[in-house]
Amino acid sequence: MNESDRPSAWKTAAVISAMTAVWITTAGHTMNFREMEAARGWIASEGYSLHTAYLLSVVLGLLYGYSSGPKNEPFNATVAGLFLLATGSLVNGTQLTAPLPLLAASRAVAGFGGGMVLVKAPALHGAARANSLAWAGIVLPSIAPLLVAVATFHYGWSNWEGAFLFEFVLAAAGLCLVMAAGKPFQQVSTLHRNITFPWWMLPLVAAMAAGWYVLHWGQLEGWIDSANIQMAFLLFALGSAFSIGVAPAGLPDWRKVAPTAAVLVALFAGFTQYFNVSDMGVYGGLFVNFGVWERALLVWPISCGAAMAVVVARFYPKAGWFAITGLLFIAAGMGLAHERTMDWPYWRILNQVEFNWFPAPQVRELWMPRFLMGLGTGLAFVGAQRMVPVDPDDAARGRHLLTVVQILGGALSIGALCLCLTRGYQNQYSFVAEKGFIQETAVREYTGIVRRALSESGFQNATHAADTVAHRAISYEANNLVFANLYGWFAASAVTMAVIMVIIPGRKKDCFFSRDQQS
Repeated sequence: MNESDRPSAWKTAAVISAMTAVWITTAGHTMNFREMEAARGWIASEGYSLHTAYLLSVVLGLLYGYSSGPKNEPFNATVAGLFLLATGSLVNGTQLTAPLPLLAASRAVAGFGGGMVLVKAPALHGAARANSLAWAGIVLPSIAPLLVAVATFHYGWSNWEGAFLFEFVLAAAGLCLVMAAGKPFQQVSTLHRNITFPWWMLPLVAAMAAGWYVLHWGQLEGWIDSANIQMAFLLFALGSAFSIGVAPAGLPDWRKVAPTAAVLVALFAGFTQYFNVSDMGVYGGLFVNFGVWERALLVWPISCGAAMAVVVARFYPKAGWFAITGLLFIAAGMGLAHERTMDWPYWRILNQVEFNWFPAPQVRELWMPRFLMGLGTGLAFVGAQRMVPVDPDDAARGRHLLTVVQILGGALSIGALCLCLTRGYQNQYSFVAEKGFIQETAVREYTGIVRRALSESGFQNATHAADTVAHRAISYEANNLVFANLYGWFAASAVTMAVIMVIIPGRKKDCFFSRDQQS
């Protein structure tokens, strides 16, 4: 190791603080979305569009950082990225009544800066030690909701802007540390000479914006029945095709730096990770009516599982079976969550009259399933990283590609979550509330049971109260079935993915052996 590659403790702390600010912002700030949506009168598709805008911009920042090469030295690019991250977070935390497009744009600015930091900050740690920070992409996204929940909870009475201001403080602190530890302060004045505008990314930005619009407003506007959605689809196709055609040679070619199995596993792991962190904001906020701290406790088992995955990876540094094992653990966790959700007695109509009854499984019931989800996601992503080539240059580019794929999977998962909440609830509510010849009898029977129970307890208007309870029962059942179906789909998808990784010719070796073992 050269002297220039040997980082001081101060420089190491600066790099870790920079990456912590990005990963916490990337994975954690949805914990305050319940309060934000209630304050602004938004539905989930509108509120969570801010997170999708952020994640898609992180992908853009990653691609720009990877393609810029030596034109952007790590110090200047890291400083610029942290500045953009801090600026975007500050706008979201102070402009509380700003229109949604402005808030989404500020999230995009923050995301682009965050992507640049994820690319360039590890190089400040020393070229020979940059790979030692790979754990950050697994652990920090899982513990981020807990940290953001603590910050939000202690900022007044769970004021939602506290999370964005917390992210601003993290980014500003990281910026100060990097500037103090990286180079003399006056070097920042040369920033404009080292960073060039990425003209080739303009069509890709347009494609990302169109995809963002389709993900969050496609269902609300009727998909292809809407002229806006049709134009968005066209813009997405043209922008994506043009960007691929003019993309610089500096971008990693996944066919050379990572096998297809690794790309698929990383995409699925990122999708699963971000989906099952964000869905608890809806599950614990709208469904169970938890506060921000209790909602964070629903995410905590994923944190523990991800930490366990890192520990296991340390004990087995050369094992190549992590991808398959991780997918199977995801399937086990999802299957167990499906079973416990379906077994929950939401269908017992008299339970809903009781004061201490909960309409859905709580933290204790979901702890083990979600621990297995976190463990499986962590193992799967470690397995994907171990499939990259042994050559140092190709290995670095392969890990870069997997990070892009992981974040892209997370962005897609937020749109899928909103679609499942809007369309899935409509389908399930219609199913349980249908007044057909089967449901009508059940509704009359259940309403009569509640009416008699309320009359015996002294209710003055038992008929009206029974109708209200029956309506709540239909909503509870619909919500439980939505999440039960989600768990079931994830379990089936994880098993299918594991089977594909084994049976496709040429993939079995990649999934069961790391590259250094194959060589």
